[in-house]
Amino acid sequence: MRISHWTMLIIIVLITIAAPFTYKTVISAKSAQLNTDYANYLITATQGSVVSAFSSYYDGRNIFAQDTARKEAVDTFYETLRQCFNYTGTSYADQVYYYVPCVFLIDTDGFYIEYTVEHGDEDGNAAYSEIITPINKWAKTYSSGSNGMAGTAYHVEYHLDNTILVEYQDRSGNVTSISGAYDEVYQKLRKPSELNVLSSFSKFDAERTSAVISILQDQMEYYINVHDESLNQFNNVQYEFTLPQIKGEDWARLIDQPTVVSFLQGIQMPYGNEYLNIYSFAGSEMEHQQNYYVAVDQNGNKYYHRKGCHRLPIKALDKPYSMYNAAKEGAFPCPECVR
Repeated sequence: MRISHWTMLIIIVLITIAAPFTYKTVISAKSAQLNTDYANYLITATQGSVVSAFSSYYDGRNIFAQDTARKEAVDTFYETLRQCFNYTGTSYADQVYYYVPCVFLIDTDGFYIEYTVEHGDEDGNAAYSEIITPINKWAKTYSSGSNGMAGTAYHVEYHLDNTILVEYQDRSGNVTSISGAYDEVYQKLRKPSELNVLSSFSKFDAERTSAVISILQDQMEYYINVHDESLNQFNNVQYEFTLPQIKGEDWARLIDQPTVVSFLQGIQMPYGNEYLNIYSFAGSEMEHQQNYYVAVDQNGNKYYHRKGCHRLPIKALDKPYSMYNAAKEGAFPCPECVR
């Protein structure tokens, strides 16, 4: 009997010791599953958002330039998210506004940010208003003087394609603007040393990518943290969010063309005296039949290009090809615009 009693005592002790670890394992497994579910929800919602705007409003360069395009994209995003959570037609329908701090509508020439403001209606119930900002630009100032206070300061606005807009003030105080392909603008400006980043495609591409990513990351973190300060769900739990590290090649692919990016923080799960924050981050780029254009260079070699490439003559735009058909024509991918 003593052996049985000791065995039972040991089992009880082991169960007592193992219980917190088992509970933590269960919570971790549930967190991982929720994270996967949320990621799938976000991917579905962002894809639906892109498709809805692209099918009606894509003008060959931008998707979200029109107010109606932005509204349709945002409406589709939230309705798709409600369907994913099975909230459509229920009292939980507005809960998705708690979960989503912001939606980024990224166009070729800049980006728009949608976020939600909570307020009370006439009956004192919670109501929500969607705000969509004016277009935000990817811009940076270059000058030979410190902090741009001395010498000529060039204000460069980057786009997702190879075009830029440069503004500067001449000695007479007149503001001049020049836009076009980065290398053409660089030539027109007579190759100023301040804009050495435009002297080659590799320098330009690296600088543009860095500027676009930096501005997007800063804005995303700002809007996510502002949302958490005002719309956190339990006991005013505060925390500061930092975007997860995203590989450079993933960012480069994501910002290669118009896209929708969003973040989702789901219901906070109680864990002892703390809460677990389950969240996901996802984006969907525009997917459509990409047209390419074949041109012969000065050496007689054929290359296929994307529309807007500075190496592409206007006459080549008359006949678009798929990538497969362009290759069948014996053309190689342009090393600058086809990545």
